[in-house]
Amino acid sequence: MNRTRALTLGIAVPAALAGAVLWMNPATGSQGAVPAVGTWSMTIDPAGPPPAFPSLVSLNRGGTLAESVSGVPGPAVALLQANGAGGGMGSWKMTGSDLVLVFERFLYKDGAFVGRQHVEASGTVDGNSTTQVATATFYNTTGTKVGPTVTLDVTGTRLTP
Repeated sequence: MNRTRALTLGIAVPAALAGAVLWMNPATGSQGAVPAVGTWSMTIDPAGPPPAFPSLVSLNRGGTLAESVSGVPGPAVALLQANGAGGGMGSWKMTGSDLVLVFERFLYKDGAFVGRQHVEASGTVDGNSTTQVATATFYNTTGTKVGPTVTLDVTGTRLTP
């Protein structure tokens, strides 16, 4: 028996597709599943001090993202004397199984704004796993780059119920 479910738009789809997130590619007009939508538990490894640390990244339909890091990014402590960090906000896109994302977060020292961190990452999504290579660049309050750009290895697993 072929069951269907109605989406909120009133479109009937096979039950097997009801859990997939569908999107319309504006460039081609084609519709398909977006494999990256969801919340991801990430491990960020700067390949040296500081040690690897966790982060959560939510990739939303429409290409926006929200990110939360477990602490102050190590280089921010050294470069900007930051002791606090805000959540990151940015955007993402998929091309086939390739995921590209960019986000920024504000950095603080004793509650005062001292700069921002700009992160760009790219890699692949394979089901509920992702592997990325990211770069993090730090800027002071005037927008001047501070220190070298840091390369990070990132692995992640989608949180599923």
